[in-house]
This record gives sequence, structure tokens and C-alpha cells, in this order.
Amino acid sequence: REGECGGCSSIDCGSCYVRNFVSSLKGKKLLDVGCGVGIFLEVAKTRGYEVKGIDFNKDVLHFVSSSVRDSIIISDFNQFDTKEKFDIITMWYVIEHLPNPDEIIKKVWGMLKYGGIFAISTPNGYGASVRFNPRWYYSVVPRDHIFEFSQNAISILLKRNSFKVLNFVNTGFHPERVIKIPVLRSLFGLYQRMFNLGDTFEVYAVKRFY
Repeated sequence: REGECGGCSSIDCGSCYVRNFVSSLKGKKLLDVGCGVGIFLEVAKTRGYEVKGIDFNKDVLHFVSSSVRDSIIISDFNQFDTKEKFDIITMWYVIEHLPNPDEIIKKVWGMLKYGGIFAISTPNGYGASVRFNPRWYYSVVPRDHIFEFSQNAISILLKRNSFKVLNFVNTGFHPERVIKIPVLRSLFGLYQRMFNLGDTFEVYAVKRFY
């Protein structure tokens, strides 16, 4: 769906706020889970990160830039095992596809350094479209979306796995999906932003010291 980037083109664009929670970028180890063709990795590398990506689809390597090709591992994240610890782990539009999100979050916790950042973006199962136009919304949800998380649900998952939630960022404002009268769309768009009812959101959490 439009507005769900699946991998940002910039690490500090209006869509990905990783750098807001990292005091220094240079030399930080970043793992992007479900990295696809590596666009996010490319930009992160130019910002000074030491990058690594993982994706289960070996065909992505045909489209990956040579600058990050050697940094991408082809593997199912469930089977991926490493003793390396990361400063940041990102999942851009991935967690909704996974059948075991609780286990995945536990796995991420074990791969992060203490104080490390876990950044997730996902469709909003309690956003404006699903609340005000549910028939349309559920008609277009991809079949491989196993979960549609609300902010409260993802917060509970993170907290019970020893993460502290730092911030939510609402994204994907599409008043046209709800309001058919053009003159009213801008008003509904303002309402969405005032009450954080984006059709997608990002959440940033930190691995706690206890």
C-alpha cells in the first residue's frame, strides 16, 4: 500500500528517525532485518554505520548495490545465529509478516548491546483507515500480513521483553481512503495528525539494562 516504504531511502528523512536516538553514528553496528535490495543499508553506510542486512530472498542480490552486497546475508531470520552484538536493529515493514513476533523480539533483544535501539515500522491496525473504512481496509490487506498491530499491542510486546519504548511516530496519512469529498479531506487529515491516526507507524525502543 502507498505510504509503506518497506525500506527508507534516507536514514534521517521524515520516515526514519533512528538518528534521533543515537548520539554518534560513526562506527555503530546496524542490522537491517528484511533488508530487501539494500537501499536503507546504502544510506546508513554513507552516514557512518557499519551495516549488515539479512533477507530470506536470494533474488534481491541481483539488484543490490555493490557497496553493500557483501554485507547482506541470505537467511531466514528465525534460523540466523550470530555472536555479534549490534547497536541498532531495524525492521521496516517486516514484523507483520512473521508468525512469531514475541520470539522475534526476544531474539532481537539478545542480539543488541545494552542500550541498543530497536526500530520497527508496521501498518497500524488501529489507524484511521481501519477505524473509519474497515471494509475497504480489510479488502486490501496483503494475505501475507499475519498481524496488524496497534501501538498498544506492539508496546506490550516490547515491554514484556525488556525493552523501553522511547517514541512512536505516526506515518501514512491518507484521508482520501476515508473521505470522498475533496473539500473535507484536509480537515480529516488534520484530525488524523492531531490524534495520531496514521495508517502506519514507527516505534523506537531501547534494550534496558535490567
